[in-house]
Amino acid sequence: MRKFVFLVSLLLFLLVLIMGSSSVLYAQQKSAEFSALDLFQKASIEFSARNYYQSIDYALQAVAINPAYAPAYALLARAFYNLMEFSQSLVYCTQAFQYGGRLPEYVTLSGFCYLQTGEFSKAEKAFTEVLSAIPGDRDANFGMALLEVRSGKAVNAVAYLTKTLRAFPNDPRALLAMAVLSRAEGKLDEASKFIQEALRWLGDEPSLFYLTALEYFETGKITDATVFAQKAVQSMPENPLFRQLLAHLYYRQGAYQEAINQVSTALLKAQDDRRLLYLLGISYAGSGKVQEALQTLQYLASLYPDDELARLAMENIVMKYYPMEAMIRSNYADYRFARARSFKDSFLHGKALQEYRRGLLIYPYANKGRREYAELIKISGLPATYLEELLFLRDIGKADRAIEDAIEVYNSILAGSVYRTWKVTPLQLGSAPYSIAIYATGSGGIPWHPGSDILIAQFLRDTLIFSNQLKPSATVSTVNTFTDAFASARETGMDYFLLLTAQETERDIRISVELRQAKTGVLIRSIQVTQSGNERIQRACDRILDDLRSAFKLRGILINRKGKTGLINLGKKNKVEPGSKFYIIKRGMVSIKADGTGLVWPESALIGMFEVTKTDDAVSEGNITFNGPFDSINIGDTVVLIQQEGASNAIVPVPAVPYPYVFETLKMLY
Repeated sequence: MRKFVFLVSLLLFLLVLIMGSSSVLYAQQKSAEFSALDLFQKASIEFSARNYYQSIDYALQAVAINPAYAPAYALLARAFYNLMEFSQSLVYCTQAFQYGGRLPEYVTLSGFCYLQTGEFSKAEKAFTEVLSAIPGDRDANFGMALLEVRSGKAVNAVAYLTKTLRAFPNDPRALLAMAVLSRAEGKLDEASKFIQEALRWLGDEPSLFYLTALEYFETGKITDATVFAQKAVQSMPENPLFRQLLAHLYYRQGAYQEAINQVSTALLKAQDDRRLLYLLGISYAGSGKVQEALQTLQYLASLYPDDELARLAMENIVMKYYPMEAMIRSNYADYRFARARSFKDSFLHGKALQEYRRGLLIYPYANKGRREYAELIKISGLPATYLEELLFLRDIGKADRAIEDAIEVYNSILAGSVYRTWKVTPLQLGSAPYSIAIYATGSGGIPWHPGSDILIAQFLRDTLIFSNQLKPSATVSTVNTFTDAFASARETGMDYFLLLTAQETERDIRISVELRQAKTGVLIRSIQVTQSGNERIQRACDRILDDLRSAFKLRGILINRKGKTGLINLGKKNKVEPGSKFYIIKRGMVSIKADGTGLVWPESALIGMFEVTKTDDAVSEGNITFNGPFDSINIGDTVVLIQQEGASNAIVPVPAVPYPYVFETLKMLY
């Protein structure tokens, strides 16, 4: 029996040994079946088909067989570059150098890796090395052009691109780059010509489709942009930025579900991508899926607490979809009140007032927030406005004993004020004299916050409603062209209109605003603001608002008079003080100059002067003098501040072209 068991065991051992030997032989035969060259060729085929993962697999097998195979390392470097793994690409560039020498194509690739990782001096060194050997190298010339763009040296960048186009007039990458630069410099006709020429030679390169779509988007050709964005996605469906652009185009056209579908697909490849989450949130909002929108944007804000635009998007959603008394509004207003307290504690009262106003716009019934706002107004020297806030708290049923006592005290203090003496009613104060429509245009913040232009325009509009000089339109619109904005503003009877565009990098934003006369469309003022770091949206908007306010002459109305003493609806809030002087012009005779730079009236309409003697928060009392022997001055006539000699509302020169944003766009083309 033992002998039988021994024989069986021996047979099993021999069987396993034979099978193992067969497996080893099979594996050896299988590895011998493909040489390093065969595997490299397979990797090249997969790379050409944009199957980068499979290409990397074959190339790794090739270098496993031949560890000194330089072309395989170079292919790995390019595949990882296309997957945006630039550091890993550099590793394989180094190995390609080691085994294949510093071939121009290897050195150029390393240069673009350095360019993508921000090591610009190393990038320049690599491109210069190639150009010293091959002056006409297309890729190295393009790399140098990008570095010149980044430095703001557009002339030098154009020189490199022109050199390429002399040798290769059909190079679509150079043509598109010239189009982008031309548009950035305001040479729109030139940009259009470059685009049309590039379209003839595009081929099937996805990045060229993407940039063409972006250029069409920037010029308001949404349908054409969508066509090329679709081509980019079809050519490289795994690229999340391509899907993001297509989704944004769907969003702009109101096809919200299509936008959601594209972003959801892109998120499978790029989970927690802030750019995609933002677009998903606003797309949900556009489709009316409010809960999903807020949840998505809240998640984004939890990942990136410094994302101002995510916060603004959430605030706009709750203001749009929830009634004023809804407690969900209170939650979002509390964030603003907390910021206001922080600014107040740092004695930054102006910033604190802005935050309190934003919070009260979100939730007007905030008890603690409104009390704190009222106290800050009192500190600012506006007692009548302070009392108004206390009375509002009483009206909404939130006045306690302390509020009632303060109302009683300030009623007594203000008994002899200009406001009380003249028994001014809110109706007498009238509305702001200048109406202004606000439009967002351009692609808006691609790829970081698509559509940020409309969000920033809404924020500016919400801030302007607190002005007693500018009356913003009830809504903010998106337009594709200047023509659309001009027609809309003129036909709705506006005095002025604003065109706003936004451009972003990861940590910078550039907001451009054009102020135009609505009747003629003439440019009055061009404002460009660039800000970096935290709170850049807020700081940029503050700068824009300061510049805008200085473009308008202070204008009001004579709201009452007693003999040669009169009352106008301008006061401390407008920085009016005793000694300020105003023209008095017949009602209805003041108009905006055709060039938009100020006000004009017939000489015969100037009927008097007004000099301030006492001021209050929103009104001022003063002496009236007649222009001529007769008294022609009536209640309702217009008053215009007499500017000091040398004051001017001239057009502000346009600063340099935003080359960093052009650089971010163009570096995708390698």
